[in-house]
Amino acid sequence: MNESIICFTLGLSPKEIESGEAAFRAMEPRAKRLEVTPVTEDLLPATVGDTVDRKAEALSSGQTDPALGFKGEAATLGHLRAVVMEAEEREQVVQVMRSFKSVSPNPQDLIFAMITETARTWTFQDYFHHLAKEHEYMKTHSPANDPDMKRM
Repeated sequence: MNESIICFTLGLSPKEIESGEAAFRAMEPRAKRLEVTPVTEDLLPATVGDTVDRKAEALSSGQTDPALGFKGEAATLGHLRAVVMEAEEREQVVQVMRSFKSVSPNPQDLIFAMITETARTWTFQDYFHHLAKEHEYMKTHSPANDPDMKRM
């Protein structure tokens, strides 16, 4: 069982990440540890699930800053800005979303996603491209007009 909420970001500046982490701690001071890793260029072709598992294993073994050998410049994919996360509870995901949205200059353009079993089989690059397509679709289509969309 992981004692951290593991997040990977794309397109966020170090200041935005730091502010999001601080907002999370302020909202939930007793919450699990939030472990945020910016996706670097050399991480884009890595498989999401393998990377999450390696990160969780490194954290559980006590590493305080497990970079997992991925270094270099933060990756960009156009103007895409995203936070993907693995958390045990839905409320933890909501807390992360609220934290980063509260400090984002354009929260409506920030994509949030839980790492699903399907996403674990994809590369980060493929996952972010998929999320960008979903985000664009959701911005331009009403769920009320789509019988396949879940009603909330």
